[in-house]
Amino acid sequence: MLQIQKKSAIIFIFIIFALMISAEKNSYTANQEAEKISKRVGSLIKVKPEYEERYIILHRHTFPGVLDRIRKSNIRNYSIFLLNGILFSYYEYVGNDYDADMKAIADTVTRDWWKLTDPMQEPLPSRKEGEWWTEMQQLICLDKKAKESSSAQRIAITAEVIPGKEGKLKELCKNFPTELESETNKEGF
Repeated sequence: MLQIQKKSAIIFIFIIFALMISAEKNSYTANQEAEKISKRVGSLIKVKPEYEERYIILHRHTFPGVLDRIRKSNIRNYSIFLLNGILFSYYEYVGNDYDADMKAIADTVTRDWWKLTDPMQEPLPSRKEGEWWTEMQQLICLDKKAKESSSAQRIAITAEVIPGKEGKLKELCKNFPTELESETNKEGF
């Protein structure tokens, strides 16, 4: 059950990420178009189950000073999503001095905000030293041209099981990862 929740959360994150990138193309004002995005950040953290409802309410009423500080620190398109106890945040940085802007976020109002939100969160074990939210690796960005590769190939194979040879096929597949078995069975493999 936990594996399915993790897979669902990952799929949800990628869908949201793709939608956000698509939406950003359609929603820029002339001012936003002039701002060059120098960094995109996606991060994950857990929300403790007993605090989930309070966390949602709190974020629907975010302190105006926190939102103002985020804007002043050159962060745009800041979003937080929730699925199965996992929070996914995304933002675009448009400044020139990321470290200084991130340091400036820790003003008095934001530190008061963190006093409320941090106890509701549970960092992931995979976070790097010094991280609270686990920063994700960006794999693709649709507004950047992908490099063409002459070595990239797309291959499809079809096969027919010869009657009486099913045992041989089962032997070949005996080391198949069990966590993928239910997914492949859904596809009729």
